[in-house]
Amino acid sequence: MNLSPLEQLTAKRQGKTPFRIGFPSAGEAGIGVYALTPETAALLRDCGFELMIESGAGVGIHYPDFKYASEGVRICSRKETLGADIVVMTSFPDTDDAKALREGCILLTAPCYSAPEKEAMRLIIGKKITAIDLLCIPGNEPGEYPLRDVISEVSGRAAILKAAATLADNIDGKGILFGGFPGVVACEVAVLGAGKASCAAAAAAAASGARVAVFDFDFYALRNVESLTGGRAVTSTPHTKVLVAALKKADVVIIGNRREEAFNLGQYLECLKEEVMVFDLCAELPEPEPLPGMTSVNLSNPVVDNSIIHGRRHYYNIYRSVPRSLAMGISNCLLSLLPEVLSAPGYLGVNGFVKRHQGAVFGYMGCTVNAKAATLLGSRPMDISILLQMT
Repeated sequence: MNLSPLEQLTAKRQGKTPFRIGFPSAGEAGIGVYALTPETAALLRDCGFELMIESGAGVGIHYPDFKYASEGVRICSRKETLGADIVVMTSFPDTDDAKALREGCILLTAPCYSAPEKEAMRLIIGKKITAIDLLCIPGNEPGEYPLRDVISEVSGRAAILKAAATLADNIDGKGILFGGFPGVVACEVAVLGAGKASCAAAAAAAASGARVAVFDFDFYALRNVESLTGGRAVTSTPHTKVLVAALKKADVVIIGNRREEAFNLGQYLECLKEEVMVFDLCAELPEPEPLPGMTSVNLSNPVVDNSIIHGRRHYYNIYRSVPRSLAMGISNCLLSLLPEVLSAPGYLGVNGFVKRHQGAVFGYMGCTVNAKAATLLGSRPMDISILLQMT
C-alpha cells in the first residue's frame, strides 16, 4: 500500500509507535544555536516522543551527552537524527543533510532563503517534506512570533551586559561603572528603534542605572518603552537635532531598526565618540554591512580578542554570546509547540498541526507554499489552503 507522507505519520501514531524527533547539531547559518536542553528533553519524552540527538550536539551550550542520556534521549549519529519523523534544526540543512532527511517527515528549521540553500531547498520540496520556518510560527496574539521574540529579548539584554562588562574593564574598556554612583554620572545609551529587542535593551540599561534615550516614530511603541522602564528612559521622535545630541553623548548605541532612513547610523558617524560601542540587534541581518571606521565584532565567535580591538566597535550576532540562555528559551518554545502533534488522534493531530501553523510552512506535499522559497527555486508558490483541503 502506497501511503502519502502524512498518512505514514498517522500510521505510526495509530500503531502506538511514538513519533521520533531528531535534533542534529547546529551549524553557523540561521539561528545557529542548539535547540534542546536536557530539561526540555525530559518533558518532551514524558509527552510520548522518542528523542534522538547527534553525539556532541550539546557541547556548545555546555551540556555533555550523558546529561541527555540520563533523561532517556538516544545519542545517535547525525544521519540517524536526520532520519527521524520530526527533525528540528536551527540551521538550514545543507545538501548532504537534505539527502538524509526521510521522505514525508516534518522539518522545523530556520531558512535564510539565500542562494547557497537552493539545492537543499529543491531536495526538501522534492521529498514532500512538511517544512516549517521556526521564526515565522505565530504566537497567540497578533504580531507575536515566539522564537523570534526570544532572540530579540536575549539580544537586547545580552547587549547591555556586554556593554557594561566592557566599559568596566580597565584594559579593554574605560574602567567605568555603567550605572555610575552618587556624584558620578552614569553612562549614556542611545537606542534607535522601539521594537522588542530595543525595548529589552532599554529596560536592561535603565535597570542598570544608565541614562537611556529611545527614538522611534511610533507613539505607542515609545509609550510601551516608558511603561517597561518605569519612566526611567527618555523617549523621542528622531528629530535630527535631538538625535544628534543624544548620539554625541552616547557611550553605547543600540541599533534596533535599520528600515528607517533616520536610523542609518552611517550619516552620523562624525557625531559619535571615539570609543563608542554599537550593538546591532536586527535579527533579520545576521551579517550586517560594516559601518565605516568601525571594527566589526561577530559575537558568534566564542573567543573574541578585545586586545586587538581599538576605537569604535560594531557588535553583531549578540544573542550567540549567551548560547545556553538562548537554547533554554528556544527549548521552552518547542515544549509548547511539539506536543500539538499529539493533541488529536492519528491523522487529525498531524494535519491539525500544519493547519494551525500554515503561515510558517514553506514546503508541503511536494509544493513550495511560501513566496520566498518559490522565488529561490524560480517557481510560483502554491496556495497551501488548497492543498490542505485535498488532505
